[in-house]
Amino acid sequence: MGMFDKVKIGFVLTPNFRVADVIGPDAVFRFHPRNTIYYIAEKVGVVYGKSNLGIEANSCFDNCPDLDVLVIGESSEQEVANYRLLQFLSYQAKKTKYVIGISNGVQILYNAGVLTHQKVTANRSTLELLKQSNLHLINERRCIIDGIFVTAGPSSGAIEAAFTVFNKLRGNWLTKFVELNLEYDAHVQHATDKNTVLKQPPLPHPLKIGVFAAPDLYIPDVIGAYDVFGSIPNTKIYYLGYEKGISKSVIGFGPKMLTDTTLDECPPLDVLIFGATHPRYISDSKLLDFILLQERSASAIISICAGTFIVGSAGLLEGKQAATNYHQVADLPRIGVCPTGKEVAVDGKYFSAGPAVGSYEVGLKAVEKIVGEEWAKYIEHEVLEFAPNPVFGTTPKNASTSILNTTHAASFILKRIFRPFIKAGYYGQSIKNKSLSPL
Repeated sequence: MGMFDKVKIGFVLTPNFRVADVIGPDAVFRFHPRNTIYYIAEKVGVVYGKSNLGIEANSCFDNCPDLDVLVIGESSEQEVANYRLLQFLSYQAKKTKYVIGISNGVQILYNAGVLTHQKVTANRSTLELLKQSNLHLINERRCIIDGIFVTAGPSSGAIEAAFTVFNKLRGNWLTKFVELNLEYDAHVQHATDKNTVLKQPPLPHPLKIGVFAAPDLYIPDVIGAYDVFGSIPNTKIYYLGYEKGISKSVIGFGPKMLTDTTLDECPPLDVLIFGATHPRYISDSKLLDFILLQERSASAIISICAGTFIVGSAGLLEGKQAATNYHQVADLPRIGVCPTGKEVAVDGKYFSAGPAVGSYEVGLKAVEKIVGEEWAKYIEHEVLEFAPNPVFGTTPKNASTSILNTTHAASFILKRIFRPFIKAGYYGQSIKNKSLSPL
C-alpha cells in the first residue's frame, strides 16, 4: 500500500479482554491520519476489559466493513469457543491484508480456522495449549510474521506486532518517525534467564489505584502502568474524572473509555497515575487540590509524558528529579524540576517516564518499591512477558536529519500550546500553600 492510501484497522473487543492489547498497537496505527480505527464487539457500546476498564465499541460483527488489518488480543477463556466471534474472524481474515494475533488471540484464530500450519508465537500458556495443533510454534519473546499473519505475546510483543505491520503498510521512514515520537526505546527492568519460570509471590495488601481518565487523555500513556498494577490480583482500579461517563481521548488519539469515579467520591489511594492530557488540566485548581489531598496517603504518584506537568504544577516535584517526553524536557525547570536526561526517573515516591511504553517501565519500578522486587519480576516476566525488540530502535541519537527536523517542528508547536498553561498552573497560583480538608 502507498503512503497515503486509506487503511481500515479493526480491534476486536470481548468481555474481560486485555485492554493493553488494543491501546498499545492503536498508539502506533494512530500516527497515520489515513488509518481509520474500528473497535468491534458483538454489539455497539461499552465493553469491559480487565480491571473493569470500559472501552466503547463503535462497530459490531454485523456491520463492520471489510478490514485491511484485523487485531485480536487476549480474551477470556469463554471467548475461545464463541461461535459468533469465530465466524466473524473467519470472514474478515479472508479480506484482510494482515492479521495480528496476540497471546490467546492466536488460539482463537486457530479455532476459527484462520491459522492452520503457520509459524506463530504467543504467550507461554497459549503455546502450551497449542502443542497438539499443526502450527509451527516458536517460543521466543518477539513477534513472528508468516505471510499475512503477525503473532506475538502481550505488552511489548503487541506493540511490536503493530510496528511490524505499520512498516509493511507505510514504509521505513514513517515507522522510524513513530518509534522516535513514541520513544520506543524500552528496556527490561529486571533481568532473568529466559528459561526461568517464576512463581507468583504471596499477595500483598489490597491496593487502590487511581487513573486520571477525564476527557482528552492520551490513553497509551497510562495503559502500561494500568496493565502492570492490574496484574496484581487484589488490586482495585478507579478511573477518575470530574463526572462519570464516556471520555473521549485527546484529539481522537484512541478509543473512548468509561470514567467510573468522580474526584469528589474517590477514596484515599495507594497509587495515582497521570498521562498526557489537554494542557488545561495543568492549571485546574480542583484537580491540583485533589492531587495534594491524595498525596498524603499515596505510596506512589506516577506521571507519564506531559502528565509530569500536572503533578509538578501542584508543587510536588519542586527540586526533585523527573522525566517527561523528550520534546518537553527543556520545560521541566518551569515547574521546579531537575531534569535527569533519562527516560525514567524515580525520586522518593514520585515516578515519571517518557510516553507510551515508558508507562510499563515506570509501573514496574513503582511495583518494585511498593510491593517488592519479587512481584515486579513476576509481572514483568510471567504476566507481561515484557521483552522489547524494536523494529528499528530509532532514538534522537540515530534518527535521520529529516526525521529530527520534522520532530522538532512538532516540538515547537507542542511547547507553544503548553507553556501558557504551565505558567498559569505553577507560577500563577499558590496551590501548595492552600489549607486543604482532610481525606
